Amino acid sequence: MKKYSKKSILNIQRIGIPRGFYYYLYPGLWEIFFRGIGIEPVLTEKSSRRTLELAVPCSESEHCLAHKIFDGHLKSLQDQVDAVFIPRLLSMKKRHICCAKFGALPDASRLGAASLIPVISVELNENRESLTQTLTRLAKNLGVDKAKAQRSVSARHWPVWRKKRKNANLQDGSSLQQGGSCFWVMLILLRMILFVLRV
Repeated sequence: MKKYSKKSILNIQRIGIPRGFYYYLYPGLWEIFFRGIGIEPVLTEKSSRRTLELAVPCSESEHCLAHKIFDGHLKSLQDQVDAVFIPRLLSMKKRHICCAKFGALPDASRLGAASLIPVISVELNENRESLTQTLTRLAKNLGVDKAKAQRSVSARHWPVWRKKRKNANLQDGSSLQQGGSCFWVMLILLRMILFVLRV
């Protein structure tokens, strides 16, 4: 992950958070975290026809609809924020993996809809380290001193996030992709396509 100097954190006063993909997997977490380290989070509006219209000129033709909408959210943040936050989401639960699209999202965004906006990213991989450790590392890499970084992910913040996550019908601190469901859905779809092609 790229390290940002202490000088750069002074320049990041407003960080954009697109309401797509990863945002709904961790409802409320990013707002709490960035406020905790002194950066104002700026959320995009909920997805709409306007979001898709913004994506049309800048989104790759091969992107799925969900990715196009995400690109529209990124485009709407242009000229409103100092940077956007797009994590590299590999695993939300030990011994499971997320959809490969989440892993490539920061790179695809840098080359596409977010090419004119600095992208702040961090690898979220609970197979290697806990979410708390990852966020502490992100805060430190953004130039926040160690004590403030640890406070930003302290236990007092988590009850607020856990309540929001529970209200979003997600299991507390675990994965939305239960049992690696993304992988199994893709496998089933592939088998169905192969079956149809044989007939």
